[in-house]
Amino acid sequence: MNNLESLIKTVLVGTSKTSFQPSDKEELELLGFNPEQMNFTNLLELAAIYNKRKQAGMLLSTFDKQLPAVCPTDLLSPPNEKSIGHLRFILAGRFRKALNEYLYHIQKSAKRLPDESLPILLNIGVGDKKLRAILSPILGEKGKWLLQQNEDWNYFEVTANQDSWDYGNLKERTSYLDVKRQETPLEALEELTAVWSKESAQAKITFLSSLQHGLSKEDEPFLEKCLDDKRKEIRTKSAALLNQIADSELNQRLQEQLKQFITIKKGLLGGVNFEITLPDQLSEGLQRDGIVLNLKENVGGTKSGWLGQIISKTPPKFWRELLDKDPIKILQLVANSEWAETLTAGIFKATILHKDKDWIYALLNFWVDNRHLDLWKGIDFHRITSLLDREEFNRLLSSLIARHKNIMKEDPQISTLLLDHRFEWESKLSLAIIRQFQDWLKTDAIYSAGYHFRHILDNAAYRIPTSCSEQINKNWPEGSSLWKRWERDIDKFQSVLAFRKTMIKEIYQP
Repeated sequence: MNNLESLIKTVLVGTSKTSFQPSDKEELELLGFNPEQMNFTNLLELAAIYNKRKQAGMLLSTFDKQLPAVCPTDLLSPPNEKSIGHLRFILAGRFRKALNEYLYHIQKSAKRLPDESLPILLNIGVGDKKLRAILSPILGEKGKWLLQQNEDWNYFEVTANQDSWDYGNLKERTSYLDVKRQETPLEALEELTAVWSKESAQAKITFLSSLQHGLSKEDEPFLEKCLDDKRKEIRTKSAALLNQIADSELNQRLQEQLKQFITIKKGLLGGVNFEITLPDQLSEGLQRDGIVLNLKENVGGTKSGWLGQIISKTPPKFWRELLDKDPIKILQLVANSEWAETLTAGIFKATILHKDKDWIYALLNFWVDNRHLDLWKGIDFHRITSLLDREEFNRLLSSLIARHKNIMKEDPQISTLLLDHRFEWESKLSLAIIRQFQDWLKTDAIYSAGYHFRHILDNAAYRIPTSCSEQINKNWPEGSSLWKRWERDIDKFQSVLAFRKTMIKEIYQP
């Protein structure tokens, strides 16, 4: 390929003024030309080859390995041609947000992915762990065969093979331990314990992450020993794992320490409040249990950093037991504390760590009702809503919309939840949201007042169940003064909803 440009120049100038080098002649012969009889037609053909190679940008490498085994026959059928066309639209980007829904229905219909889509989807899966879980059952035999042909796609090729653990490299041994922990966590722990003293520090750090799978009280004795390891990374990881076991001795020690910092104060009318007094020095016991002496990320001072860490690891139910109040009332007390921001951030992290549903609802409701408070810096509520399932999310959102009623009045908290793209909305919730929008369109409202709803409408097109599309398409006020400003957005919304409805229907057709 590197000689083509000089060959073209030689032909243009003419061999009477310059001559082909031996390597040039070889190149021409390989391309099917006679070096002694090059003419203008040959020049055009040579230029065309040069152009195509330049577009490709590289020479194809020579395959010198053993050919793979023949791909087994697929037992599952792919979707029909119309459905495959829908997937092409999605992968081209026009309806990209419908991809997971398409894949879900492919699995539900007991079909497999079309052959042409496999390389594209497997490449997307390299950087998308959630997509991998969806792809796995619908790859078909061809998809499984393709996995073996590209090292980048071997994220599915994980089996609990004993030889991998006994003789494999660190990646293979970690994969074995991951699978073993998901299947038989206690056996995996026994195997890890048996070799622990012989492992390198890097291997230990890596293997500790595998204990995340199937983590339980039975892992506690092993992890407690790891708290005394000479390597800081091992101590830190072990403490973090023990924090996730709600009734671990480590968490009990943190709670006892926290009680010593808190003074309960009872008012004359039976009210309860609290004060926090922190020590001047961080005890060795707290440092052993994973509390960092000088936390770089902390912005409220050293003592605030200690307090924030302890609270972020303490199960939120601790506060209910200590103050004998429900979570909302406790959050009200927290908001009035001199440590308000530190306490709120810590309870938020602890709620995620311990997946406490009561506190998830309390924090979300308190956040929406108290948006004016200066407590929410750096807090990402998507991390909390990700712990809810579809039913819980819909119940929460329905409750908030019923209370606040006017979603067309820009509300960052409500908007954040309406822009969550993980769950399909229930029909009743969907109709309530769209009807509020339609009623707003009938008013003489200022156009810019509802501008934030454009993004919500775009998300709604993928969240509304297609079963209620007929009801959704009714009652649009096409004669209102705001209609022209919103017509394009509404057309796009209805187009996406119609595409999804057709897409789902076609998947189930033969």
